[in-house]
Amino acid sequence: MKTLTPLKRKFLALLLILTLASAAGADGTNQFRGMYLEPGKTAADYRNVALNPMDTTNREPVSFPHATSNSEYNQREFAARCAIDGSRRNDDVHGCGSWGPQKQPDIWWRLDFGRPIELDKLVLFLRAAWTPADAPHDSWWQEATIEFSDGSTEKLVLKQVAAGQEFPLAKRTVSWLVLKNLKPAADKWCALCEFEAWGRDAAEFAYVPDAAFAAQLRQDPLVAKAMAAMMGFQRASWEQGVAGQALLEAGEQDAAIALARASLIYVNQNGVVAAQGGSTTDPLMLGDCLWWSARQTGDPELVKAADNMRQFALKGAPRAADGTPFHQASSQEMWADGSFTTPPFLAAAGQPDEAQAQLLGVHRRLWDADKKLMHHRWSEAKQTLVDSSFWGGGNGWTAAAFARVLRSLPADRTADREQLAAMLKELLDGCLAHQRPDGLFYDKVDDPSSFVETDLAAMLAYAIYESVRGGWLPESYLPRADQMREAVRAKMDRLGFVQGVAGAPRFDRPGISPEGQAFFILMEASARKAGRPTPAH
Repeated sequence: MKTLTPLKRKFLALLLILTLASAAGADGTNQFRGMYLEPGKTAADYRNVALNPMDTTNREPVSFPHATSNSEYNQREFAARCAIDGSRRNDDVHGCGSWGPQKQPDIWWRLDFGRPIELDKLVLFLRAAWTPADAPHDSWWQEATIEFSDGSTEKLVLKQVAAGQEFPLAKRTVSWLVLKNLKPAADKWCALCEFEAWGRDAAEFAYVPDAAFAAQLRQDPLVAKAMAAMMGFQRASWEQGVAGQALLEAGEQDAAIALARASLIYVNQNGVVAAQGGSTTDPLMLGDCLWWSARQTGDPELVKAADNMRQFALKGAPRAADGTPFHQASSQEMWADGSFTTPPFLAAAGQPDEAQAQLLGVHRRLWDADKKLMHHRWSEAKQTLVDSSFWGGGNGWTAAAFARVLRSLPADRTADREQLAAMLKELLDGCLAHQRPDGLFYDKVDDPSSFVETDLAAMLAYAIYESVRGGWLPESYLPRADQMREAVRAKMDRLGFVQGVAGAPRFDRPGISPEGQAFFILMEASARKAGRPTPAH
């Protein structure tokens, strides 16, 4: 057998690390394919979050963090990626690895993190090929500007030193940064050997509380009964998903992981799990629970299932020309329910652009601007509504979806947040205009001849509590949510079933359902997080 050269050994070692990282964490931690995490570290650890020795020269990233530039002397030892490879050696032109741009104006170097990052410090190692003194190869940059994704900038004043130059920052949450406005001290080559950004991954799934919260929530006997009844149901794909969401938001972390793990049993031809009945995209209601469980455990099967589900949401699901997935692929229909399937999951999984586009795609087809309500079903093939009724459940799914997408948007998406918040407020106002004196709604929101239904009240209360807590809805909505909450709590029977919801399995008459149970739990968890007192009865 031939002896491998040190270079080949290093290449094979890196290839092995990348392969392992594609299935789980390179060190068993919660890491996804394409996201480098230093062995021995977790996403919550304070560390150099710019580090990625796996980065490539491709313009389209293979892994994150990912460095690009508009100027590279070559894409080998002077490529943009060389500045995040972990090597601080900077004593020579060759052999160190550095981002070495051409001698030209308006150069920039960009670092994409691939997810929200909390930063508080930068460290730059300039290439220090400053010998011999009478004819040095390099100069250095005296000034530079860092532009961040949140719109802020920092001016850096650099020195001719070989040591790392530290720049403390006011803590900020960003997804990318650009190094630009570089001013050389002399008309010679300048290069950056290593760029370090110190911080940690921004808190993902901040709405998932801990075991202490779960224990407090279970002290409410109605919540404990609702949870037991929910877990006793036979559940179809979307019901499994919303049950998992309820467990997650109630802080029942072990139960949420167990439910996600159990969902691996049913896999459809697209590789999507939890696929037991329902529409084309219904299984994706499990998305948050599955994605979070994979991140928490590093379980290779959960990681694979979560990634398959995300890819299906992004590209695999049959969809209209504008990219909006069909809720029912066979008939090419969008339903109001579809707002709750892919968009919230994609937002939580770090795909805010696609999440927003898909949510707006459903809204655009089903929104009635005069009524301020969502119609039920749209046929893309026929380009017309096939069910123009204002089904309460569909409006509730949509309101809850808006709240979930809003809370998952990166901090720098101010304009998007304002747009979605305004749309949610319009929908809430449209529904509240038809609220009954007892706090409940009709199954067809504007049709008093339809039966009185419980679930919409729980859905809207949940959306209001989450949105007021998030700061994109005024507190003036809280009394209406409290009224709805009391009405829903009054509908629970002695076994813990929330009565009077659109009943499974046909949802055309009052009854009980897994989503009725789930939204009771979601409502109660959000009310407690929002600091609302538990009603006396």
